[in-house]
Amino acid sequence: MIGVGGMTPPPQGTFDVLPLVIIVATLLGVRLVLGIRLTWPVLLGVTVVAIFLGGAIEAWGVAVPAGVALVAGAISSSIVHRRARHNM
Repeated sequence: MIGVGGMTPPPQGTFDVLPLVIIVATLLGVRLVLGIRLTWPVLLGVTVVAIFLGGAIEAWGVAVPAGVALVAGAISSSIVHRRARHNM
């Protein structure tokens, strides 16, 4: 799946679950991999980013958008964790 330029569209008359899977996978990645607490602002921001990530995956494949999202998330989590340490 990493080497292809996106998934084939679902047949007509069926529900496309790919956007929902991308949002859930992004939320799980933010919580479990990056260790950011899921507050309401984080949920809203991650959902918006996941929508754009889904569009980027459809346009450019999985590898490049996922890599960019992972790097951006790592940078964001370091900022969040640094602020949390200074506020203690």
